[in-house]
Amino acid sequence: MDVEQDVTKKQNQEVFDFIFTKFYKFVFVKAFFIIQDKEAAEDLVQSFFIDLWVNKQYLMLEDDMKGYLYRSIRNRALNYLRDTEKKLKRQEHYLINWEDSFEKIEEPNEQICHLKQALNELPNQQQRALKIVYMQARKYQEAADLMGISINSLKSHLKTGLRNLRIRIK
Repeated sequence: MDVEQDVTKKQNQEVFDFIFTKFYKFVFVKAFFIIQDKEAAEDLVQSFFIDLWVNKQYLMLEDDMKGYLYRSIRNRALNYLRDTEKKLKRQEHYLINWEDSFEKIEEPNEQICHLKQALNELPNQQQRALKIVYMQARKYQEAADLMGISINSLKSHLKTGLRNLRIRIK
């Protein structure tokens, strides 16, 4: 039984390797065409192939493999654009609300002092995440790498940090 499993596992690996080697460039180009960001397209394609491997979807591909790969990466790219747009709108909303709260403070120096004090009261990871992403205008992946954490952890620190900062500024 172990020999059969080993043979099947090896065959599965060969099928996946074939699909990856033959179609990686095709899938990347399609993703890049939609997203227009090389790093984001590479991340999206890598994530797609990981999901393809983990969920063993490559074993179900028979007839229109190229069509399936195209539709899958197209949907992921469009979802990425939608999510990015939502994120930008949220950031714009935070910025507008932030500016509105600053307008209520009469002295500009008082504004800056109040913001610095509120920022310094945050836990270290939240402070770093906010400074790297919003003040240094770095991408999430870059900020996560600088902090040595996962991108999901970074997002969590940003979300919590912004919420805490809003509470402290009010």
